[in-house]
Amino acid sequence: MIPLHIVTGVVYLSLISICLPLHLFILWIFVSTKELRSNMAYMIMVNLGVYECVELIMTTYDGVATLFQMQGNELSETIVGGLNSAAWDTHGPVILILSLNRLNAFLSTPKKGMFVGLLVLGWLYFAAKYAINIAFNCCYFTPSEFIWNFRDSSLMNTAGMISYVIIIGSLLISLVAYFIIFGIMVSKRKSVSFLEVRLLIQSIVIFLSTALTVTVYNYGVPVLPESPYTVMAIGIMNILNGGVNPVMYLTLNPTIRQHFFRKLTLERNITNSAVVSVRSISGKCLK
Repeated sequence: MIPLHIVTGVVYLSLISICLPLHLFILWIFVSTKELRSNMAYMIMVNLGVYECVELIMTTYDGVATLFQMQGNELSETIVGGLNSAAWDTHGPVILILSLNRLNAFLSTPKKGMFVGLLVLGWLYFAAKYAINIAFNCCYFTPSEFIWNFRDSSLMNTAGMISYVIIIGSLLISLVAYFIIFGIMVSKRKSVSFLEVRLLIQSIVIFLSTALTVTVYNYGVPVLPESPYTVMAIGIMNILNGGVNPVMYLTLNPTIRQHFFRKLTLERNITNSAVVSVRSISGKCLK
């Protein structure tokens, strides 16, 4: 029978190898398409995507350490875990910034400078959280348990609780903002269309996914059944959460979906053209 740590490590790395390239491809679409990068909402999505990609990249350490039962040194684990934690902590506030930007658009009060400022504050918050994590040697990874643990100190416990409240508070306010947008759209149309339903579905799914993941990851282990499968499931949930936004973009946003398949087709055509050119040159050389 294959040891559970090997199964867990392979599953972690396999999921990351799916979620991360998809996320990076969509980020490339956002920044390479003039129509999208000139839209403030999409630039906020880029910032959100960067944090999520940082989380996924750092979580690669989880997969490798679990697979090979590798215990890193204290400094490397503090750097990796601290970066992952700081990205997670900034995740919620950026989701809130995105929802406020969309609400602002529906209220027809353009305030691009304000949202640029909020994004800068988000990065300062990220930097501050990372500095705290590094300064106080925040966390360590236990390969045999497949999960990160925060060091038990009053300062780290307080910082963790504050971060959790900020994330959940941001998600709740974000959800309320989307319900307000939904109400505005319905009142203007006097009916419910797929556009309103799509927006509501996306906001509820992101709220539930992120809130559930951060709650279970931080506070679930002591109350859930004590089993390595429980910890494995929590790790999988954490990784899959990094793929929720790209999937939502592709399934519920026609504009992003259109650009996605257009870029995908273009890349495929370029690859095919290169293959044809190489074959043509090779054929001429052989004659």
